[in-house]
Amino acid sequence: MTLKLKFAATSKSMQKISDYRNQSKELLPCDVTSADLYQTISSTTSIENNQNQIITLLHTEGAPVAKVNDKSLWPIQATLYEIAPSLRDHKQAIMIFGAWLGIRHPDRNFLWRSIVNQIQQLFKDEIILTINKNHIKSIVKTQLIIFDLPALALNCNVIQYNGYNSCPFYSITGKLIDKQVLYPHSSTPCPYKTTDDYRRYELSSSYSVTTMGIKGPTPLSDVLFSIQIAVDYMHLTCSGHVKTLFGYWHKMPRVFQEAPDYYPLINDCITP
Repeated sequence: MTLKLKFAATSKSMQKISDYRNQSKELLPCDVTSADLYQTISSTTSIENNQNQIITLLHTEGAPVAKVNDKSLWPIQATLYEIAPSLRDHKQAIMIFGAWLGIRHPDRNFLWRSIVNQIQQLFKDEIILTINKNHIKSIVKTQLIIFDLPALALNCNVIQYNGYNSCPFYSITGKLIDKQVLYPHSSTPCPYKTTDDYRRYELSSSYSVTTMGIKGPTPLSDVLFSIQIAVDYMHLTCSGHVKTLFGYWHKMPRVFQEAPDYYPLINDCITP
C-alpha cells in the first residue's frame, strides 16, 4: 500500500519550523541542517522570497514493526529536518509514506516505485499551505534514508553486510579471515560508489551475477544513492560496536571502577 503524499500543517507547527530554521546553527550546530550536504541542497535549489524549503528524512526497518495473524507490517516513515530534534521523532511529527502488509518481506519495486515517483514530483512542484488565510509556498525535497543492515540489503538490492563488496559507500573488496569477511585498514582511500556506479552495475547485474555487491535495480537509485544512505547509529554503534566494547570491558578487572580516570583522555582524543 502506498499513500498519496500530502502535508498538513497548522500555524503553530509552521511557526516551530520557522523558528528552528532560523536558529538551528546556534541551537544545535551538529544537526543535519548545519551539515554541508543540507546546505548544498539549499544553495542549489532555486527558492523565491515567498517560498520555504522542506526536506524529509525516510526510515524503514528490516524487521516488521507488528504482526497480525500470519501477516507482518513494514511501514516507510518520514519526518522533517526543519523540526527541532527534540520534536522530530514525536509520533505527531512522523508521516507514513507507504506500508507493506504480507506474509513475506516487501517487494521493493512494488513498494517503492509509487513513493519515488511522488517524491520526484514533489521535487518539481511546490506545495501551498493555507494557514490563517495566508498562502505559504514550499519546495519539498528528500535527504537521507535510514536503514538497518537487513533493510539496506533488501531495499537497495545489494548483498548482505557479510559479503565481499557489501559496503554501500566505497568500492572495496573484503577478505575472508577466520571464516569472516573483514575489511582491512588501508592508507590509500578507496573510491566512492557513485550514483552512476549504482545505475551502471544495476544494468549489468542479474539474478545470477552480482557486480560490486549490487544485485540488480531498485527504484531508490533514482533519488538516494549513494551518499544519501545514512549510517544507522543505533544498530551499528549503540547495539554493535558499543555492545562489543562492553563485552570486552566486562572481562577486564576493575575497568568500570577506573573508567572515570580515563574519561578526560578519551575526550581529548575525540574532541577537535
